[in-house]
Amino acid sequence: MTDERRYHEEEIAEIFEAAATPPTTRAPARSPAQGLTLEELQAIGREVGVAPERIAAAASALDLRRTARPRKSDLGMPISVGRTFDLPRAPTDHEWGMLIAEIRETFGARGKTSSEGSLREWRNGNLRVEIEPTESGHRIRMSTRKNDAVTTNQMAIAALIGALILFAINFF
Repeated sequence: MTDERRYHEEEIAEIFEAAATPPTTRAPARSPAQGLTLEELQAIGREVGVAPERIAAAASALDLRRTARPRKSDLGMPISVGRTFDLPRAPTDHEWGMLIAEIRETFGARGKTSSEGSLREWRNGNLRVEIEPTESGHRIRMSTRKNDAVTTNQMAIAALIGALILFAINFF
């Protein structure tokens, strides 16, 4: 048995639907161990007149949606966000420099870069972009967290409790 990715029945339907129509915002289904490979999906697509490139693009979009990092929350309010993308190879020094320049321009922040072996990082406070090796290439992780959100929520709760106590004292 090969290590090639296999798609579950629900994913297969989603891939063919996405390849044949514009993308939607549906949540992806979970993948069990059995299913079809991308090559098998493309063969089916050829039989029904869907270009293999469209199948590959739809499968890639499905995989990208799966890489969103779970949001941390406080009292139901999201306080962090992150995304991870697989890369086929490590970026060159020039590509890393161009990425950092784009990040600095996008966020209006200088930030600090660091490298250790094949690990690279740019950060500015809680905002982080990291390149790290994987078994099949490299990946880029982007994340940020709003640390003061928890404190703000706690202060709001304390103010609400204080207001309720004052209300109770004045009217009872």
